[in-house]
Amino acid sequence: MKTQIKFPLVIGKVKSNIRAAVAVVIAIFVALLMTGFGYQPIWITIMIAIVAILLFVPFSNSDYWMINEHNIEAHRYSDLMLDKAIQILLNRNSSTIYEYKDIQSITINYVNKQHFSGLDINPDMFTLVIKISDGVETVSISKNAVDDLPMLTEFWSDQGIVISDERHVIDTIKSHKNLYSAMH
Repeated sequence: MKTQIKFPLVIGKVKSNIRAAVAVVIAIFVALLMTGFGYQPIWITIMIAIVAILLFVPFSNSDYWMINEHNIEAHRYSDLMLDKAIQILLNRNSSTIYEYKDIQSITINYVNKQHFSGLDINPDMFTLVIKISDGVETVSISKNAVDDLPMLTEFWSDQGIVISDERHVIDTIKSHKNLYSAMH
């Protein structure tokens, strides 16, 4: 059975120079606000602006994956904020390509997050674990890719990849049930 998917399918958000530019503008505004819009010496404003940029820019972009017909491209940034800010500003992220023939299995993990209060709005952990010959890679599933996951798993099965879904996430998505409610 051949599964029809519109390629490339993106899991996560593709790098955006616009989001990075907005983060820089906000950082500069914060620096100006903190220094009284020119009340302090210019070198203090510049120093605060640099620190603010290095703090704000890492939140403008995150890792993403592109699912193609013959491979998966993983685009990642450093876990260190300073390194990530520099990678974003210099337009350099590390990317790895995994050919389907090299992927042994893909495991769908859904881990319930313990909520300690009504104000805790952080989502549950929903990831794909991709096992390749020299290790494993983990990617978080974003909300925009959840609906495409059943189609993706069928496509990957057609490619000869073993799919593991112990919590029956795919069945829950196919039956159009609320994933959060079904898993709790």
